[in-house]
Parts: sequence; C-alpha cells; structure tokens
Amino acid sequence: LDRYEIDDFQPGSITPNEVQQRSFSPVGDIDQATFLGRAGQRYCILALPQSAGVDPVLDVFMDGATYSNDNCSSQTTPLVSCLCPTGTVGSSLAAMVELQVPATGDRTVQVRVRNQGSYGPDAWYVLSVSFRAQPATVAVGDVYEPDDAIPRALSLFEQQQHTCYPAGDVDRLS
Repeated sequence: LDRYEIDDFQPGSITPNEVQQRSFSPVGDIDQATFLGRAGQRYCILALPQSAGVDPVLDVFMDGATYSNDNCSSQTTPLVSCLCPTGTVGSSLAAMVELQVPATGDRTVQVRVRNQGSYGPDAWYVLSVSFRAQPATVAVGDVYEPDDAIPRALSLFEQQQHTCYPAGDVDRLS
C-alpha cells in the first residue's frame, strides 16, 4: 500500500506541480486524486510507471466530461503543451492527459488511475499534475464561451468566430 490509500473510494488531493509516488497494491487497486483547476489554465496529468509490468490507464473528469489515455504516444488528440516522457523504464507505457480549464471559472478535476499490468508491493508509478503556460498561438476557447448549454445570440448578418476547443466543445447559437 502507498501512503495515499485508501483512495479507491475517497480521492485524496494533489496540487499542481506535485509528484506523488504511488503503487498498485493490492490486486485491483485504483488510485484517485482531485485538484482545483484554475480558470483558463492548462494542465498535464501524467501516470509514469516506475516498475516493469506497470501499465497505467488515466481517466480525468471535469464538468461531466471524461478524458482518458492508456499510452501517451497514442493520443487521439494532439498534445499542445505537454510532452510524453522518454528514456525511463516505463515511458512507453506512460499515460497522459492534457486538460484545458474553461476561462469562465475554476473547476474541480478528478483523476483516476487504473492498471492493466502487474499488481503488488513493487508495482510503483508516479502521478503528477503540472501547470503549463499557454503558448501565445494556442486557442483556449472563444469569447462566446460558455455556449455549450445556453445558446448565444447571433444577429442577422453578424459574423462570429468560434473555436472547437476543448475536445467535445459544442457551440450553440440562437
């Protein structure tokens, strides 16, 4: 057991730029943590194996959406600010999610880490949440957000430029 147990059912906390040493023990262990994502900020959430046989799966929950990854190098959406680790024992099995918090306010972010590899007292990995500065060229949403649930007004002949960011963004107009 690691010092964060029992977090299978009661998530502990992790703060941005914190690194936590965790283990997958006993068999079936699931680790969870939460942090406060600040409005408009971008985060890299990483589960990096420290032992052979550990293969983490990362699920990140915010605003009813789930962002998952089980292999950093096979992202379905390209990473903008985060880099997949290289050169370590488990870098090829690392899981990473890049998350953009909406500019409209702070959000509670929940992180769940599952394992599709070996369990036991020597099945260690590192969980980290790091803050990433926004590159000047990165779209973080548009000035009309939030417009996923409540439509924004659009006048006849008016032009509006919207982004489709973050993943799953829906723009509703009336």
